[in-house]
Amino acid sequence: MSEFADRVVLVTGAARGIGRSAAAQFADAGAVVAGADLDVEALEAVEKLSLRLGGDVGDTDDAHRIIDDTVAAFGRLDVLVNNAGAWLLKPTAEITPEEWDDQLSTNLRSFFLLTRRAAWANPTTWPTPSSFWPHPRRPTSPAQPSPSPAAPNSECPACSSGG
Repeated sequence: MSEFADRVVLVTGAARGIGRSAAAQFADAGAVVAGADLDVEALEAVEKLSLRLGGDVGDTDDAHRIIDDTVAAFGRLDVLVNNAGAWLLKPTAEITPEEWDDQLSTNLRSFFLLTRRAAWANPTTWPTPSSFWPHPRRPTSPAQPSPSPAAPNSECPACSSGG
């Protein structure tokens, strides 16, 4: 039996590319998979999702709703894959401040919003933020920093300095 059998997994950016592939692989491993994406129409075409959620992961209300709707549907959230990303493919000199802010919102702010909300979504099984990091029941992401035990509660500065 797979380590993901009966786990609840949320994949952001699930409508295409790496997110779509990750969602399919988790489902094939026996997970219950929720997918979130700004492109709701493309998300509808993704097979193997148990729940489809539209929204802007960089928007606080949308990010919270995505986590809350997943927990409401399945009673918990075991794995969070912070995969949503925005890429501006044009010269830096042509990028507007608004475009820059939108990209940072999707690529960096969403990581904070979703992970923070997920950490509080199921307080009966997840540790409080002041307990030891990382914890096997706390949602994780491939890009999530792992501060040393000598630097408790340093995940926010570590993450934001990479942005």
